[in-house]
Amino acid sequence: MPKNKIVLTPFEKAKINVQKTAENFNLYNSIIMLAEALESISHLDDQDRIDMELMFASIIQQMSEYSDASGDEWN
Repeated sequence: MPKNKIVLTPFEKAKINVQKTAENFNLYNSIIMLAEALESISHLDDQDRIDMELMFASIIQQMSEYSDASGDEWN
């Protein structure tokens, strides 16, 4: 029994492409903000630095999982 393949219109394809591009820009912006925050981590006291490092590790893990779920490859 053949499967029916859904054929998207050019406008539907464009909408998906625009949404994916917006997601990529948001992810890129988040990574830049994370990098800027990491640059200032050395100015914190020990406990705050440990807390921030744990938060950054969690954020990077979540970004990686999101990327994997989207079919992208985390480098």
